[in-house]
Amino acid sequence: AVRPALATTYGKLIAISTKYAERGWAYNVLKRNKQKPSDTMLVWEADSLTMNPTLDKQIIQDAIDEDPASAKAEFLNQWRSDVCEWLPRSVIEKCVVSGRVELLPNRQIVYHAFCDVSGGRNDPAALGIGHINGQQITVDFLKEYKAPNNPADVIGMMSEQLKRYRLKTVFGDGYAAQFVVDQFKRNGISYKKTSKNKSELYLILLGRICSGQVQLLDNDICVNQLAGLERKTRSGGRDVVDHRPGAHDDVSNVVAGLCYHSSDKRLCVGSF
Repeated sequence: AVRPALATTYGKLIAISTKYAERGWAYNVLKRNKQKPSDTMLVWEADSLTMNPTLDKQIIQDAIDEDPASAKAEFLNQWRSDVCEWLPRSVIEKCVVSGRVELLPNRQIVYHAFCDVSGGRNDPAALGIGHINGQQITVDFLKEYKAPNNPADVIGMMSEQLKRYRLKTVFGDGYAAQFVVDQFKRNGISYKKTSKNKSELYLILLGRICSGQVQLLDNDICVNQLAGLERKTRSGGRDVVDHRPGAHDDVSNVVAGLCYHSSDKRLCVGSF
């Protein structure tokens, strides 16, 4: 957005950043300048101590001991090797049904729902409703509730949509557990906490998207959030999937939760 404006003002573009994953504008500029240096561009790379020799070396060492990957990027000017793309956008877009923004309720279909409720101040909330047919999971309804908002009002609006699809139960995470449970109960909906954490839900969704078992709505927010997810490897080989710093994943989170709970098979014992 800035660079086109500079074409008329002839101003200088000065960008300062800590290194992160090996992608994006800063990485591409640095890579291109190394391959073919430019007379009109200056690229400066340096670690923190070079830039500021007065820094306490012990603080840097303590940070490295606590989280090597993060500290090496922050202080030692090294690209992070523990961060990778969760899924390419092209793979995600193959699951999108072009032009489909919502499927109306069908009394012959059994639906499932997952929601992501926020505090309402900075983070949006979201609701997803879908169904499964054989191995195919279809997202029928998807809505994001922008922040700032009143969580009680948002839960009320979510409950209205759930009732449209004849749903009396919705799954979600443990955020503000009792408040969320009580608010949904006031609206005639039972709120149940999912047994999986967010990373586990995303890793399950990854397999379903790669195998083409998910039909996504034509929703830019959903596709952008899914394509913006990052996969990081923590100590012990544990994989963590989350959004990039400063981004959101409320809509992608409900899609992951919805796909898991739509296909989560339970064995019922006894008669009802």
